Amino acid sequence: MKYDDINRRLEALKQKESVLKDKVQQKNDNYMIREVTTNDRIKLSTRIPTLPSFDGKNFEEWKLEAVCMMRTGLYSDNAVSQAIRNSLKGDTRRILLTIEPSESAEELIAKMTENFGEVKSGERIVQDFYSAKKMKQKHALRGE
Repeated sequence: MKYDDINRRLEALKQKESVLKDKVQQKNDNYMIREVTTNDRIKLSTRIPTLPSFDGKNFEEWKLEAVCMMRTGLYSDNAVSQAIRNSLKGDTRRILLTIEPSESAEELIAKMTENFGEVKSGERIVQDFYSAKKMKQKHALRGE
């Protein structure tokens, strides 16, 4: 008698468990619950990241921020490209006239580096020239 009672209770619990599992599955199906990976979150994100404004000064700092944003992989290339475009202020925005709208973030940074990267002054170029000339003379005297 005792075993029959235990078996009935066990059978009732199994049925309840089955009913609950079905309900959970139904809710999951209704809400289309699925595991979201990091890449899914990135692709679903509609937020455009922001970069510090760039007006022609402090290019290296601005470039560092842009390159870091691009390399993290947190944002799509299109989002980073848009962030770069949005960060340009004043006369620096004129560079957008020479760039295709579909340019990648890497291409935009290359174009910005070409235009705003380290530019040696005339004085620095002359100094480098004479330094190289002195080194050449020094090596010639030593017989190298």
